[in-house]
Parts: sequence; structure tokens; C-alpha cells
Amino acid sequence: MNTDSSAPLPNPSVFHRDTLGARLREADVPVIAKAAMPHGSIGFTLVDAGYSVSYYPSEQGIEIREDDKADTLIALSAENWWGIVKDLETAPALIYGGRLSDGCRGDVVQFMHWEPMLRSLYTGLPLYPADHALLLTDQGGEALNLLQRFTLERDDMTQMRHYLNTTGYLLLGDVFGEAEVKEMVAAGDTLRHAATEDDQSSWWGKDREGNAIVTRVLNGGDHPYLHALASDPRIAAMQSLMPPGLKGENPDDIDAVTVLFKTPEMVEGLSDLPWHRDCGMGGHAVMCPVINLSIYLADATPASGELRFLPGSHRYATPNPGEDDGISIPAKAGDVTLHFGDVMHGAPAPQGTTGPFRSSILLSFKPDFENHRGDRHYNDVLLDDGDGFVSALPGK
Repeated sequence: MNTDSSAPLPNPSVFHRDTLGARLREADVPVIAKAAMPHGSIGFTLVDAGYSVSYYPSEQGIEIREDDKADTLIALSAENWWGIVKDLETAPALIYGGRLSDGCRGDVVQFMHWEPMLRSLYTGLPLYPADHALLLTDQGGEALNLLQRFTLERDDMTQMRHYLNTTGYLLLGDVFGEAEVKEMVAAGDTLRHAATEDDQSSWWGKDREGNAIVTRVLNGGDHPYLHALASDPRIAAMQSLMPPGLKGENPDDIDAVTVLFKTPEMVEGLSDLPWHRDCGMGGHAVMCPVINLSIYLADATPASGELRFLPGSHRYATPNPGEDDGISIPAKAGDVTLHFGDVMHGAPAPQGTTGPFRSSILLSFKPDFENHRGDRHYNDVLLDDGDGFVSALPGK
């Protein structure tokens, strides 16, 4: 999308007739339509362009009509709609950011359900197989062990790089020692106790008794021990496994070093994250690939709060998986995972009640890019209320 607000936007009617019209004749469109059918038809009214269009899925494919009769009608600006087409905007970002216009009809949650199918139509990304029967292989053509545990000292870097690129994630064991983990736990606790609900550098939620709970702090670089992680040689070694051109963020910046805290029985806030991709608040076309690095400060188990991945999903447009889909990564304190920001992953609630619960330090590695909206961070829309409490996604 041309981010110059003075430049004219393309003609949406021509796009639907020519570009999307050709796409609808491709072999995978009936698969996309079948995935969309449970969510009814969807339409868009571009309020500042005087244009409406509806997509009607059926067993045969998707029919496009220039009308506003779809089951769900999304009213928005032409610029925001083109952002969806160009993989810059997302349904949650537009909903959270209050950027939908008057005139919506039906259930806007269907907009989020339709989003993977729209991504596939607009960008050509294939849909993730509905049966999740995706064969991921090593360099010799053998099926990968999707729970494989690697080490920096003993395993081949080429093999690990292939594994990360293929599955979208990588587990590295015993990277940090027990004493180092204790230092990181103490640093995280210091930051957590200093956080306030209105500081705009922490996320909050509530437990079942109504207590306000810190779910993550975004200013980990304020603590000297965590600030120093940016120059740790083990981090540099892991960076060599990532796609070329990615850079660690300046630890002096907010969001560069994040500390996450799992707590059981949370009823508000984004503590227990549903299936998502980290570019789910927008910017995929300019910011990805992103690699997120997690240092585990406690074991990740169903009882403590695990991390789940949908293997290989970073190469697909992926409808929301089921709660039990994907695989859990059995990481231990001192282990590290790397994952692509756009691989589908989730963080279900701890099943235990006594702890210790999972906590992690998160670092991100990104290309040089500019936020197409001109904002500081795409996730800032989550904190727009100013109180640190992040609402769960509608319909999740």
C-alpha cells in the first residue's frame, strides 16, 4: 500500500474485476471457499469511495458482487481496506483500534474468522491444510521430529537453521545455567513489583478474585542484568540461525526486552494468549520475518503454562486452530526457543494452581522497517485505554 496519503488509491472495482477475478479461477479457490462457508458471506463498504463489494462462498468457489448484501458487512475507509489487501492491516487491529466506520452489519467477529481466507485470496498464500496433515522433512527428506531438542554446542548449525525455517520454531536446551536463571528471575521480579497500571510499559489482567495482576513488563532493558543480554555471545550465536538481515532491538527501548509472567485462573487481560501470530496487529508485509527468542525461567508444562506451535504455519494463511491442535514444547528453565513471529502459536492457561508457573524473557529480531501507520509499535493499540489492561480479542 502506498503510505503517502496524498497519492490516489487504486480503483477497487478494477481490482475485483481484473486482479481478484483472475485469482478466483485458480485451483485452490474452492478450498478457500469451503473454509469460509461456515462464516457466511462477507462484504466491505469503503465509506469514502462510495463502493461496496460482497464475497459469497459456495462449494464451487467464491462469487463477487458489487453490492452490500453480505451477511457480515464491514464499513471502513478505502485506505484501511487496501491495507488488508496488501497484508498490512488485520481484522483485530481495525477492531481494537476503533477504525471501523458506522454502517457495519452482522457479527464483526466473522471478519476475524474470514481473515485467513481473505489473506489467501489477496496474497496467494495457501491455506494451512484443514486436516493439519502437513509433512515437514529434514534435508534428507525424512520426517522431522517436531519435538526435537537441540544444543548450541553439539548440533549442526545448518541442520538447526533448516529446522527453524521449516517448522517455524526451534528448541535449544541448557543455554543458560541455574545461577543465571536465578538472576533473571530476580530481575523480572524487580520490574514486576515496580510496574503500575498506568505506566504504559506493562500489561495487566485480573484473576478470578478481581486482583490486578501484572502479565508482562515491556521495559526489561531497564534492569542491567537483562540489558546485558543483547551482547551475550550465546544470543549472537542464535542470531546466526535466523534469516539474514534481522537485528536485535536496542535494549534501551521499550518492548526490546519483555518479561512474561503466567498466573493461573486469570479471567481478564491477555495473560493466556489464544492462537495468534505476532503480526496479528498489522504490519506483516513490512516487518516480517521476525524472530522471537524466549528464555525460559521456569519449566513449560501443562501445569505451569506451556507454549504451543502449529508447525510450518508461518508459510500459510491459517484459520484459527482448535484448542488442542498443534504441539506443546516441553522446555525447561534455562532453555531457549526461537520462533517466527508469523507462525501460529498460543499460550494456554496453566492447569496447575501451586506453581512455579512459566515466566520467560522475550527478545525480538527484526528487519529495518517503518511502521506503515507511523506508530511506535503495532501492539500499542492494545494499551490505548491507558490503564494497562488488555481486553481479550472479541469472540475468542
